[in-house]
Amino acid sequence: MARPTTLTLVLYLVVITLAAVWPSRYHETWSSGETTSTWSFLPGGLVSVTESHSAHNVGVRWGWLVAFLVTAYVFARCTAAFVERATHTVLSPLRWLLSSIATTVLIAAILAAAWSRSYWGYWFTRPAADASWWSFDGVDAFSAVLCQREVGGYRCEVQEWPVAKALEHCSVDEYECTAERLPLALATSRLLPSALPALNRSQLSSVASLLQPSNLERSEKRYDGNRVLGGFAAFGRSKRGEPQLALALSGGEISNDHHPSYEFVAQLTPHGAHLVRHRKFFYDIAGMEGFEFSGGFIALSLIGISLGVPLTLGAMVTVALRRSSS
Repeated sequence: MARPTTLTLVLYLVVITLAAVWPSRYHETWSSGETTSTWSFLPGGLVSVTESHSAHNVGVRWGWLVAFLVTAYVFARCTAAFVERATHTVLSPLRWLLSSIATTVLIAAILAAAWSRSYWGYWFTRPAADASWWSFDGVDAFSAVLCQREVGGYRCEVQEWPVAKALEHCSVDEYECTAERLPLALATSRLLPSALPALNRSQLSSVASLLQPSNLERSEKRYDGNRVLGGFAAFGRSKRGEPQLALALSGGEISNDHHPSYEFVAQLTPHGAHLVRHRKFFYDIAGMEGFEFSGGFIALSLIGISLGVPLTLGAMVTVALRRSSS
């Protein structure tokens, strides 16, 4: 019993992983103007991590932790011994268990990616705020804009929104850096001088002409997230030297706590703005923010493994007993 088998180690790893995640807790406290965040892991909070602006501490209840690890090992070893004894002449329990875990993880990855694409608008991670997507060779005019839907279309106006403040917002909270992605990309590539003229009336009309219903996400009933769109617009020259317009706009709620972010690149011609490419993604405020592909993948994997491992072990024993008795 003392010498571990491969099946024992696999089961031990599964038990430790599930025990570390399922009982985990998180809470915040506010005292003397400072927020303290505490994460606790393993049953009874045997390991805790506390963070604040001035301190970072890791607490471990060593006696109970050792007792838990020993208990988990004994459980894994006894379970492995029982399964191996019942199945060793009929099938390979390790192969069955690993196949079950691998299948569960694969299904979890597919479901998490599909959910992320449906809910957030991208498969795995938010598209990078990369200047190459905007494809500017130079910027001649830049403005913060506010577009409001009226009868017959949108009306867009220049707004006061300092670029420095927008860039600071992105550095403080990357997740909520949405419409600010355009000035961030241009500033990172040194395409945004400190002083630029604002967009003129003709360019603002081109901005409004791009906001067609087919380019925007539909809102659910009782919501109208596209009624007012705010963000930034840039006019300049593309890599081919053609007049180009770029937009990055965010809207209100299209469903509960769920907001759209739109990005457009258009070529300006004598006949108006011709849309070259556009993309959209979504973000939540006080909703499911941060729970993207990685979070969904981990959650689904843990749920699947916690259910799949006992079922697989039970199925192995049942099949082995039936084969041995036949």
